[in-house]
Amino acid sequence: MRLNTLPSRRNRQRPTLETLEGRQLLALGSEISALVNSTTRNAQFESVNASSSNGSSVAVWTDTYSSTDRDIRAQRFDAYGNKSGPEIVISNSSLDERTPAVAMDGFGNFVVAWQQRQTNGDTNVVAKRFNAAGAPLGSVVQVGAGTFREHDPSVAMDDYGNFVVAYTRDTNNNNPDVFAKRYNFANQLVNVIDVAVSSTAEDNAKIAMTPDGRFNVVWEQTYSVNDHDIYMKRYAASGALLGTNAIDVSTSFESRPSISMDDYGNAVVAWQRTTYGNADVLARRVNSSGSVGGITTIAATSFWESSPSVALKRTGGAYVVAFTGDVAAGSHVLVAEVSAADHVTTYDAGARMSPSVSFNGAGYYQITYTSNDNGDLNIRRRRGIL
Repeated sequence: MRLNTLPSRRNRQRPTLETLEGRQLLALGSEISALVNSTTRNAQFESVNASSSNGSSVAVWTDTYSSTDRDIRAQRFDAYGNKSGPEIVISNSSLDERTPAVAMDGFGNFVVAWQQRQTNGDTNVVAKRFNAAGAPLGSVVQVGAGTFREHDPSVAMDDYGNFVVAYTRDTNNNNPDVFAKRYNFANQLVNVIDVAVSSTAEDNAKIAMTPDGRFNVVWEQTYSVNDHDIYMKRYAASGALLGTNAIDVSTSFESRPSISMDDYGNAVVAWQRTTYGNADVLARRVNSSGSVGGITTIAATSFWESSPSVALKRTGGAYVVAFTGDVAAGSHVLVAEVSAADHVTTYDAGARMSPSVSFNGAGYYQITYTSNDNGDLNIRRRRGIL
């Protein structure tokens, strides 16, 4: 097993949770009336977004062509948040394609990774790069296309177009492990990294990267059927391992981690913790040298809060967590702004679901999510500044 270097469970203690501040309206703007997606037939869902230091951003989502054939589409935005160019078809093959991930470099070029279901039921992870105008840069990269099922991709990109894709491989089709593959700006494979490979299940990996190419990978580790934990590994730009951190190893069920890094290599991890049938959202900082801060409570009410997406401001230490929360009125998207001093203020963004958030270089953040418009699923968004 590869976890023999991780902290002993005997030393684990349940962290003290901080008090959630009252909800109030902050800098997040109103929902933008125009849909993100131009294609409106059938369901549009599973949105993710990324932003560049130059101010531009891109949203990517799954488009339902039919019940057995889903595609990947995208829309670019300029530094002012306006649509830039037409909707982009990332992939519209005859295969069923889902779970996209996206990252941008410092010039607005971007890379999209996603899962393809083959005709024999196998699933592969692929990726494709695009320039700042939305034109393809090379062909589809076969990231994970072996004999086992590869799925759940996450992608990060440095300022020069080099990128890393983290994903889950179902080794022997019954033992999930986490791998990462590094590629240069010409789509050439640099090396393969065994992030988390043991006899227990590791999955739900997420990756983040600094402008100079350092990156962190966070994942969900199975300790027992009812006890999952969150771990993180830090890597140099060369792919060399810098260290391993235990993010949350309580006796509860921790899952669905998200991670973001700033320009200096500091990171924030957000995740979902389920205790006695109720889920909360927590976050924790890890600085560039691997020092782990205390756990911050993002949301811990009597309702169910889950599936966080975190974005750390590129400088200054503030961050945003967007997540799905069950409130009295039903399932809503909730947005928490967290100051550099870890003061949390949360507000309700309405009856939406599955949010994703990213920061551009000017301090603006974009949130995309799925809206249910009388039974028709579409992608909508908001912008804010922190």
